[in-house]
Amino acid sequence: MSLSNVVANNTMMGVHKNNSGIGNGNKSQDNDTGKGGGDTDNNAETTEQKTHYQYVLAIVNPLAGETGTSGYITENLVSFFGEERVVLLNKDLFADPAPLHEAIRKYAVRYMSDEEEEEEETKGTEVDVRLPTDAVDDRGTVFVSGGDGTVSYIMDQMDAVREIVEKEVGNNARGEATPRGKPIFPALAVLAFGTGNDFSNCVGFGRGYSRGGKCGPLCKEDLIEHYVQKALTARSTPFDRWVMQVVPMSVACRQNERAQQGDGGEEEEPQSPDGQKSSVTQGGLHDLFIDWDALTDDPDCKIYRFINYVSVGFDAYVTHRFSTFRKNNPKFCSKRWRNKAVYCCFSFRAAVSCSPLKGCVPSVWVSESTCGEGGYVSPAGSGSHMTNVQLPSGSKTLMLTNVTSYAAGTKPWNAGSGKLYRKGSSKSTASITPVCVNDRKLEVQTHSGLIHMGMMQMNAGKGANKISQTNDVIFFVSCCPEDIYKGKHQQPPAREGEGKQSKMNLEGAANNLKKESKESVSLYVQLDGEPIMIITTPSIVRIRELRTPRVYVRCLNEDVLLESPSEEGTEGEGA
Repeated sequence: MSLSNVVANNTMMGVHKNNSGIGNGNKSQDNDTGKGGGDTDNNAETTEQKTHYQYVLAIVNPLAGETGTSGYITENLVSFFGEERVVLLNKDLFADPAPLHEAIRKYAVRYMSDEEEEEEETKGTEVDVRLPTDAVDDRGTVFVSGGDGTVSYIMDQMDAVREIVEKEVGNNARGEATPRGKPIFPALAVLAFGTGNDFSNCVGFGRGYSRGGKCGPLCKEDLIEHYVQKALTARSTPFDRWVMQVVPMSVACRQNERAQQGDGGEEEEPQSPDGQKSSVTQGGLHDLFIDWDALTDDPDCKIYRFINYVSVGFDAYVTHRFSTFRKNNPKFCSKRWRNKAVYCCFSFRAAVSCSPLKGCVPSVWVSESTCGEGGYVSPAGSGSHMTNVQLPSGSKTLMLTNVTSYAAGTKPWNAGSGKLYRKGSSKSTASITPVCVNDRKLEVQTHSGLIHMGMMQMNAGKGANKISQTNDVIFFVSCCPEDIYKGKHQQPPAREGEGKQSKMNLEGAANNLKKESKESVSLYVQLDGEPIMIITTPSIVRIRELRTPRVYVRCLNEDVLLESPSEEGTEGEGA
């Protein structure tokens, strides 16, 4: 399917039904009626628009948010950017995104010529596509209109475009001169009208656009153009993304047995993508070797990417119930206020139905590593340590957040109040920093259910229980690290100098799990506000940074930006 077919599909979907064509727009129609007069002014205005909106592509998901909003937004975007620069997502594009890749490459990827590069150097500006300089902010823009799921999907497609372009300039030759010049990849801007809109809320574009003009601080009355201009001129910054891997304990045991046997009877230590051992150090995880990358092809293992947050327990249960209700009652749930009312009802139900997490997730293992060579986080086993942290008693939700906004606007992480939770006399010396979308860290937090969540929504109290700010998290669902050795009925060897506290934590966790072993596992999981799975068997969950070059985004909220983000690595394959 070619790019022309994409535009044809847009027309067939009935978004624009005027004889003058999609690209005429509102301004041209006004000129034809005598406002500003004549074809000459109309042509001049069109030329000015094309110059102003160079290297821009708009992508709209008509299925997101309230009924009718997408059509109105699309009409306005077409009037700003032109018919050829507006694409509607549909089932054909989801099945085969190649035409979408073609559109992004054609309209949003900028190529800097040698003359332009020399001109920037003359100005004293370092031309580096990884830094937020004036040259970088001249990069193109992919303007996404939809919800958080749409934003995440388009980021994945921008990854694919980067791979395509980089193949054209040669393997591992990113940024080298080509006949077309140095490629500068576009940043993503958002005009949200989905349900949650946590990404948009975090980066400063409001909680979602509505016909009434309530789309955050940018919109004046109902002027989408004002919003678009602000978004396209906002600062660009690299954005952290993450991947969650769910490995059933039975699969991990089988892999461990094969590693124990090896070809010559010696244990074979798996390698991470950058050639480093993928072990986990300290405490009961010292001798737990899992080849996470080999398990990506195992049909029993699941891998999910996310941009905002992932949570298990109470909140995920509500999300699952709400999603089922919305699918069964699409007409009723066509209004945002109705969705919020239904969500509230299921929250009260969850307050009774959901038990504390200690029965199946008593603790988490968090990495104390820092960014390694090339900017990517050091994987466990390459000098980093995993610290076992028990969750606060009564915790019903474990959430790992990448943005300030959670569950449609709640802000759980309050850096100015409270300390990192540690059970007993142990204390953490780590400092608590505000949430940043480019610091390569997740905020690991818990809350105790309906009342605690309600307090956070009202900005009362100290926020969620703070566990850690980290780049690598592992937790065991209804199992313990020792369980991986059950296939051979052996315990992991003790580590020299290992503290008694870690052993006591593991033994206590094991005892809690034995008490709950008679009950079936049923742990609900949500990701970016969408239900993704229910874990029903003992499993290991790992969450870490997505090891691909980061996508750039337009951001108006300076409070969530780290002024000196770590530079991109030259290599790194994502999971």
